[in-house]
Amino acid sequence: MALKLDIPQKQSTREQQRKLNRRRADAERWKPKLQRPYPRLGEIRTAYPLKLMRHYPKPNTFSQPNFVKPKIDTSARVSRLLEQFPLTDTTHADGAEYEELSPSPVSPVDQAIPLSTLRENFEEARSAHTGLQANKHITESEEAQRSAWLAFSLPEEGRSDRGREAMMQSGLITDDLDLEAAGQRNQLPEWKKHCTGRFAKGRKAAR
Repeated sequence: MALKLDIPQKQSTREQQRKLNRRRADAERWKPKLQRPYPRLGEIRTAYPLKLMRHYPKPNTFSQPNFVKPKIDTSARVSRLLEQFPLTDTTHADGAEYEELSPSPVSPVDQAIPLSTLRENFEEARSAHTGLQANKHITESEEAQRSAWLAFSLPEEGRSDRGREAMMQSGLITDDLDLEAAGQRNQLPEWKKHCTGRFAKGRKAAR
């Protein structure tokens, strides 16, 4: 015996059906106003030559001259002030002293930099240069180089991916790494010479 399941549908009232029919009729009535009608044959015939002329111009067709650009008013006072601002040279050698250039009256107006900005940049560059020299002095010391040699000369232990070691070796020459592994002379930095470096020789002599 076959079973059949009937799901009862929602029964709409007469007022709801009337409202639905009214909305459907309004939509049909507004349909022509909500979509662009298909172009007539005359419109197609008129537009087709214009399309050809737009995409395939004649070889003797000349382009229109450039439009007249509007003139931008400038202030004479501001222009004179900008011409008096100095330009600093940022290409300094290592260890060179920083100095401000004297104001040049021939500096281009569009390349002039405000004097307050130049002073701020000068102070920032001077402080950064001082910090860099102090950092170099620390890292070039014997104790710092020995610490780097103890930390980075031998392969890592306890890490399966050895990511830090791979990152360091990517900036070194492979032939020098092979020579160091064989105990031969190479051009590796001292912190990477675990066999031929001066710190390694000192440890062997201590033993």
